[in-house]
Amino acid sequence: MPGKGIDLLTTDPMPAVLGSGDPALTYFARRDLLDWQSEPVEALWELPDMQVSPAYCNCSKAFVRVYWTPMFERPVEVDPLEMTITGSVECRFRVII
Repeated sequence: MPGKGIDLLTTDPMPAVLGSGDPALTYFARRDLLDWQSEPVEALWELPDMQVSPAYCNCSKAFVRVYWTPMFERPVEVDPLEMTITGSVECRFRVII
């Protein structure tokens, strides 16, 4: 997974993430970290008792920062544009260099 910031970790988290049994976690890991083709994200909302943690976009915000900082070789600022806690189906961010 070069270029995803995950190479900065000392342990590969993917076996635990993909084996978690959490449909949302595995969906976003496959789509965002592994670049695997995925069904539309709206399919997650159709699962019974599916809820997205309010912390999900904050966690994603930190990941976006870790991903882009090494690419620009300096810290970046990440501002949320859309968040699941406000009703969006995805988290979207603006990266400020």
